[in-house]
Amino acid sequence: VLNADLARGGPDEARAALERFRREARAAGAINDPRVVTLLGVETAGPRVALVFELVPGGSLEELRVRSGGRLAWREVA
Repeated sequence: VLNADLARGGPDEARAALERFRREARAAGAINDPRVVTLLGVETAGPRVALVFELVPGGSLEELRVRSGGRLAWREVA
C-alpha cells in the first residue's frame, strides 16, 4: 500500500509519488522467477493504492521462525 506520508505535499508531489509507486510496480511485475512472488496488479480503493501479489501457500516467516526455535539462517529466508 502506498503510504500516505510518501504522497504528502501538494498535488505535484502526490502525483510524483504515485508515478514512482506505479513505476516500481511495473519493474516488480517484469520479474519472472519461480523463487519470486508474481505481481498480479495494482489496485486503487479511494485514496489508497496497493500492489496485489499472488498468494503463496504455506506459513509466514514468523511461523517458520517460531517452529525453528529462534533465528533463521539467511539461506532459509532468502
